[in-house]
Amino acid sequence: MKAHRTYQERLYCRRSGYARLDVALVHMNRLYNAALQERRDAYKMRRESVSHYDQCKQVTGLRADDPAYASYSLQLERGALMAVSEAFEGFVSRARRGEKPGYPRFRPASRARTLRVAEASAAMVKRSASGYRVAVKGLPPVRLRPSRELPPPGGLKMVGFTKTARGWYANLTYAEEFAPLPDTGERVGMDWGVSARLTLSDGGIEPAVKPDYRRAKRLQRMLARVERGSGGRARKRLAYARERERMAVSERNRTHRLTTWLVRRYDLMGLEALAVRNMSASGGSRKRGLNRGMMETRYGQMRRQLGYKAEWAGRILSLVEPRYISQDCSGCGARRKMELSQRLYECAGCGMEMDRDMNAAKNVLCRAMVLQGRDCSLGGPQNGTEPTPLGAVAA
Repeated sequence: MKAHRTYQERLYCRRSGYARLDVALVHMNRLYNAALQERRDAYKMRRESVSHYDQCKQVTGLRADDPAYASYSLQLERGALMAVSEAFEGFVSRARRGEKPGYPRFRPASRARTLRVAEASAAMVKRSASGYRVAVKGLPPVRLRPSRELPPPGGLKMVGFTKTARGWYANLTYAEEFAPLPDTGERVGMDWGVSARLTLSDGGIEPAVKPDYRRAKRLQRMLARVERGSGGRARKRLAYARERERMAVSERNRTHRLTTWLVRRYDLMGLEALAVRNMSASGGSRKRGLNRGMMETRYGQMRRQLGYKAEWAGRILSLVEPRYISQDCSGCGARRKMELSQRLYECAGCGMEMDRDMNAAKNVLCRAMVLQGRDCSLGGPQNGTEPTPLGAVAA
């Protein structure tokens, strides 16, 4: 199958080049705000909608009147207009679904983060002696030193540049052909939790790792003591932002390793279709720690990665109804109400004794197989099944 994949790589250029990127960010952010203002005014005063095509035509006149915008690539400016169009499309789709719509807002310069080239050409990315070189009109030439080979330039679809607390990054989107992985004959159900991040129906377990907040807390206390508006506060704020980004990237990479291992090993994967936003709703101080624990397990991130990786690899990810997953017996199907503190499932009907999360994982697998039109016969009593760390399973 053919799909789009984005490669994010750290970019390098001269000090003056970073300053030019910052200036371009300001110009494109002004264009974004102006396009947003035009759409708001057109609807408020005349009840008219301004399309993306209409605003792209107006950019031609802007480039003729303002040399600053004429010095940039037209596709760079269209990328800013595309962001406005996508913001309004998201607003309309959320309103139609009955969700909180969230009308698009203006962005101050301090919140501008991304430059995007709407339609990239193969000539923008070229090989160099030290790696790759990316050149876009109006922006400084930047160097990339990726740890992996980039796809052929003919498949390049989009180029973007993102500014983070740790520096500038280039985002290169390519259209690639993905060959399905060979069948393994393995299938698995996965139970998501807080004490254990994942419990697999075949006995594997991915333990939850508590992030180390000590350095982040220390930097946050230092930031709180500095006077607002001072140069020292700006430096402390940047140091704190860098630490939080480092933690987020570390957790994201850990999730990537887990989801890649799962997709390579299993043909069919069952996962609960949980609404984490509802589960982590405010519940006072008694629930604050539980909500933080749920966020730390990165369920949404893991589900998203499993979704596109399974599609690329030709695997099946089946999202099942989570109701009564922990209360149903995986041996005979009987239902038993249990308190959250009870970690051992004991069935009075068939005599099965099993770890509660393991029982739930087996139920997830059974429901996933039924959704795929496969037979799921209950296996009868299974006693003494204990979870095993995934490291031991993979070995």
